Amino acid sequence: MNIEEMDIFLSSVDRFMKAGIASYIDAMDLYPQKDRPFDVYDKLIKSGVMNIEEMGEELHNPGNIIRLLFTISEYCAGIGAFVGYTLAGEMLKKRYAPELVNKGTVGICVFEERDINIECGKPDFHTVFSDGVVNGTKKSIIMGGDASFYAVFTKGEDGYYLAWIDRHAKNMKLSQPAGLLGIRTVSCVDATFEATPVISGTKDGLDALLYAIAILSLFNSACAYATAGAGLKKAWEYTEQRYQGGWMIENYDAIKLMYSKNKALIESSKMALLSVADNFETSLSKSMQEFIRVKISTTENAVKALLDAIQMHGGYGYMRDYGIEKRFRDAVTLSLLPVDNTRLSLMLTNLVRK
Repeated sequence: MNIEEMDIFLSSVDRFMKAGIASYIDAMDLYPQKDRPFDVYDKLIKSGVMNIEEMGEELHNPGNIIRLLFTISEYCAGIGAFVGYTLAGEMLKKRYAPELVNKGTVGICVFEERDINIECGKPDFHTVFSDGVVNGTKKSIIMGGDASFYAVFTKGEDGYYLAWIDRHAKNMKLSQPAGLLGIRTVSCVDATFEATPVISGTKDGLDALLYAIAILSLFNSACAYATAGAGLKKAWEYTEQRYQGGWMIENYDAIKLMYSKNKALIESSKMALLSVADNFETSLSKSMQEFIRVKISTTENAVKALLDAIQMHGGYGYMRDYGIEKRFRDAVTLSLLPVDNTRLSLMLTNLVRK
């Protein structure tokens, strides 16, 4: 897909989001207290946004994917993250289980509080792979889309594995899904495995773990940048309409400074995202470290920008009616996924030392 074709595709995505999704976002944010007005995954498939088989190799290009996530997340970071997690699963399958490509989407494990031992830089998994089956527990398996498989990072007798498990496999118990982001499109479950059969296993478990964290970090960053940019734009539009103290508040120097400072921060994040994504390498060394670095800086900049956007609205910023508080919630949640920024920083330190 060349630049011109990508622009045409993104324009069609923007039209779809504006016509087919935007008017439902507020209602969908009330889930699970109220029913969803439609199934997000089904809607995305029918629109062509998630037509995995037709897009093929283009879905494995990080630069193309983050541009897609920019467009979607301007409307809702929850839907952007939903698409990002689904496509990250496709990239993980292509690299570590090519026999499963085009056979369904993947739910990727996110890691428990004690899963990653920062001091020694090695994971301590709560699941064990042996004789073709998995035993143990795994919390917070992220589900991007109607997952057909779970990618479960496990410990074996001779090292670490990435085990692929059918969602409907016997001897696996799942908790009730919990909604995480914005319109509750990204959800997670806890799983208990009791001699659950593995349909495919990858010996390079540590390699796959770093790859998954890095790709998800990049995609979460793209969603955080776009929702922060949209929120800041909306806040500035509000300052052009609010009259206080004899002036429109856009004329106050404090407001101008708050806006310009955050605008510069999030635009620098965009440039960093595009740079690392367009220079992606298939190796796991420098590129993976750059993905993690940009996730930390971008999500922190997004949270700061949206907090100031709330302040620019005054007391109204905390109300659901204006939509800024939802964008702030999304940005904070994205800073915690797939690993919170504090632990991610410590992991990055260990990677650089090696």
